[in-house]
Amino acid sequence: MKIGYKNLKIMAVLYAFVPIIIFYAGWLNIISAFLFIALSAAAVFFFIKNASHKDGKFKSLTLSKKKALLIAAIAFVWCFMAGQGGFVHQSADHVARNALFKNIISQDWPVTYDGGNTLMCYYIAHWMVPAVFGKLVLFISGSTRAAYIVGNIALLLWSVFGCCIALFLVAMITNTGKKPMVFIAIFMFIFFSGLDIVGILLTKKVNMINGNMHLEWWNKIWMQYSSVTTCLYWVYNQSIVSWIITLCIINETKLKNLALLAVSTLLYAPLPFLGIVIICVLKAVSALCKAIKAKNLGAFFKDAFSPQNVLGFLSVAPVCALYYTANSIIAGSEAAAQASGGGGGGGAAAKTGFRVFDDFDKAFKNKDVGALKNYAKWYAAFMILEAGLYAGIVLRRVKPNIVLIGTLVSLLIIPIFQLGLSADFCMRVSIPGLVYLAVAFIQVVMAEMPEWGEYGSFNNCMRHKKLLAAAFVIFIIGAVTPATEIKREFLGTVTTPYSDIMKHFDESGPMNADNFAAKNYKNSYFYKYLCKKSD
Repeated sequence: MKIGYKNLKIMAVLYAFVPIIIFYAGWLNIISAFLFIALSAAAVFFFIKNASHKDGKFKSLTLSKKKALLIAAIAFVWCFMAGQGGFVHQSADHVARNALFKNIISQDWPVTYDGGNTLMCYYIAHWMVPAVFGKLVLFISGSTRAAYIVGNIALLLWSVFGCCIALFLVAMITNTGKKPMVFIAIFMFIFFSGLDIVGILLTKKVNMINGNMHLEWWNKIWMQYSSVTTCLYWVYNQSIVSWIITLCIINETKLKNLALLAVSTLLYAPLPFLGIVIICVLKAVSALCKAIKAKNLGAFFKDAFSPQNVLGFLSVAPVCALYYTANSIIAGSEAAAQASGGGGGGGAAAKTGFRVFDDFDKAFKNKDVGALKNYAKWYAAFMILEAGLYAGIVLRRVKPNIVLIGTLVSLLIIPIFQLGLSADFCMRVSIPGLVYLAVAFIQVVMAEMPEWGEYGSFNNCMRHKKLLAAAFVIFIIGAVTPATEIKREFLGTVTTPYSDIMKHFDESGPMNADNFAAKNYKNSYFYKYLCKKSD
């Protein structure tokens, strides 16, 4: 069977936009819902109408049906073991995500708390389609437990579907060698990670979760670049769509779909969206340079401002901008900044806003040379182990270009900044850039990989392929991190009574903490102009 890029990217866009449309129908007032659903539908219509295999650098992938089914099975096992659906032990972050999902199923839309004074305000798009199935069961049976179970089955299948799209895209755009080696490419994507175990050995700093190691917080400064599997295990609602869209953007040869693709992630993952925007801007700059050289600026602007790009931006960006600024943490940061005259010293609330990394900022302002040297040392170690070694392999074989160099520079810059109380900015904005690096690394490995028997034996092959040997050593050391994630949840599943694992299907309280909610949201522009009004 031949899988075309055109079909994969149409599935990707529909996967991203259908939940957005459901959100509009449930959260927005009638006029706003009609307007933004119409804009979304028009954007998707123009996208599909103008979609072509020619838009992709890699245009198709030929697989047997057996191999295609095996890829789907890999996606299922990967998602199931990551806790999708809640039928095995889950990482700690699932507690909040399970509560959000159950609130979306069991409560009227838009979901509110505290007598209607607090609005659920979070990136919830990934749960929209599964929640519809849960709500349908709740309407028919009246049983919240049955609704939660069916909703979680739907969540598992929805995540599997998304991961299938991602893995097929990975297989397609890493097929650079003489012979397709799709399962090696997929394996390398799933297990792509920084060399955190080396960081653990350097710092002897281990973060324990439920008695098991979590390797990625090894650095002595508050930074983390999450492995691909870690993202699925902890922040699947942000990661799956971000992977799919980033992979499409990597493969696009034109600008006509980039804004539509990028903005489709905004209701899922606002921080990864920023990372996607970086790649899109770099591709636009590269295209602009070529257009200037060819004296063809008209074609550049026509491509960049295509109907699907313009309509896609208008259909999502205004809603998300007003929705997210109603969030308690963002609104609190703005209020604190205004109270302090717009400066950064507005108290604890202002410290949740976008800023230079706290420890670096403090050391710089205090002119603490020792602290600055310590920061520089561990920042350098972080960058070498998390991205630098992979970049070194890529740059040995790939001619530097604007997108590659710009993406690598962005990975250098992202950890310098902070948003919120933790390292979320560093961890999540980096997701698209790390996917780009992973794909470039896998492409180099696939191109270097000879057909078996070319040199007579595997050992002879490796002696002639020093770069390939170095790449596999780096990859295998990095793979310890996702292997540790898998081991932790596997052990949690086999050692935890199954009745305890299933407890989360029972009723839970509202998830109305500040980072998930908009308190006093009726003062927000989102409520005044867009939100559905309810008693």
